[in-house]
Amino acid sequence: MHLPSALWLTAALSTPVSALNLPQWGQKAIDTGVALQGLNTLASKIAYQRLNGKCNKNNVRVRKEWRNLSKSERRDYLKAFKCILDTPSSLPAGEVPGALSAYDDFIYLHLNVTPIIHNTGTFLPWHRYYIHGFERALQKCGYKGPFAYWNHGLDVDNLLASPIFDGSDTSLGGNGDPLPHGDSGFIFPGFTEVNIIPAGPNGRGGGCVTKGPPGIAGMQTHLGPVALPKYGEPGNLTTAENPLADNKRCFTRDLSEGLGRKFATFRNTTDLILKSKNIFEFSSLLQGDPRYHPRHAGEFTSPDITCSVVIPGAMGSPDPVTRPSGFITRSSIASGGSGRTWTLGTGRASGAHTRTSICPQARTSRRTRQLPSAQQCLMCK
Repeated sequence: MHLPSALWLTAALSTPVSALNLPQWGQKAIDTGVALQGLNTLASKIAYQRLNGKCNKNNVRVRKEWRNLSKSERRDYLKAFKCILDTPSSLPAGEVPGALSAYDDFIYLHLNVTPIIHNTGTFLPWHRYYIHGFERALQKCGYKGPFAYWNHGLDVDNLLASPIFDGSDTSLGGNGDPLPHGDSGFIFPGFTEVNIIPAGPNGRGGGCVTKGPPGIAGMQTHLGPVALPKYGEPGNLTTAENPLADNKRCFTRDLSEGLGRKFATFRNTTDLILKSKNIFEFSSLLQGDPRYHPRHAGEFTSPDITCSVVIPGAMGSPDPVTRPSGFITRSSIASGGSGRTWTLGTGRASGAHTRTSICPQARTSRRTRQLPSAQQCLMCK
């Protein structure tokens, strides 16, 4: 499944909902991803019809689902990923002791702004621009292929066999080593009070990731942890005394198919797109904002929370980009792929075409009257 970059696709989808003439898909089509593919096709068609100027269908950036990258492209991506790991931090010396590499710089940035960009109207555009920055870093390390995303609906029944997590030399690492553990919980970021979803049952991993390509197998984490759930103690969290210090530890992962089948299905994503009445409802439900989505975990459908509860371990906290799959899962929400979730949702939700939903560079201050030109918002080659 190839999708034009949502950076310009969202801006193109200003067609009124009433004019879209959406097909009436049955439950089978929704559950198997046929409906979501139909929405992708419709969104792309509308976007291509509205292209003009320097951006055209021959030079727009493309996002590919990880399994649709060739093995050569995946190896090139992983080589560039390791290059980012090996590149020294660009932060001033001593300012963030735990930021040793360029990769740590990205982790620090996300960690530092988590309380102010989650459960807000700027969540999606911020992460879209953030992913774009990581894509540029990959390009500086020699990667010439398309940025990837994860279509999690394809893997809910067998995460361990996913080409993303199978532990091969073209994956983003395997499951963590088996570690006996109970269930844990997930904390909502961005609130003064702790908001917990009982995320269990967890998977069969939980320990260090030792299988995968160079750079990921045996990977070390330095920043954090922040609000990391404790196994066997739902509601209890681990936070380092100084999350910005060099708190060296192994990278952990715990793939949970039970959680995937509950939270990460095609039905979850499609219902979010088709049933949201406006951009406010779409955004708050997508983020799992407990102020507007106070459901029990058994009914929870937030694609953003999906990224964290399906892969507990280093992921189940407000600093989920500490793991290698963090960028393609965030790409899935905000940038490409199921950034198609945002693209398609804003394409049919009233009130969607605002400065925060169209252009990530746009400032949101009421004092700001100048917006970047449309061309500045388009991502072309």
